[in-house]
Amino acid sequence: FFANSMGSTLLSVTVLLFGKFIPSNLNDGHIEYLFFTLGGIMIANIFVFVMVMNRMQLGMIPKVKKNADKSVLEAEPGTV
Repeated sequence: FFANSMGSTLLSVTVLLFGKFIPSNLNDGHIEYLFFTLGGIMIANIFVFVMVMNRMQLGMIPKVKKNADKSVLEAEPGTV
């Protein structure tokens, strides 16, 4: 529901902002402004996605601290 409403809101705002560049005859308008803006929104979305994924902890795996006990990390598999 949330993603659908956000997409609908983004579309409505985009149409309100760029409606004057989209005449009935598309050859007379500047629809490229709309496409450049959508491209900019997509690039911004990629950066936000990368930032969120870097901060997100996936699954139930606990984070390993830098000061972790080295004896556990250097132990042979199956001996701990």
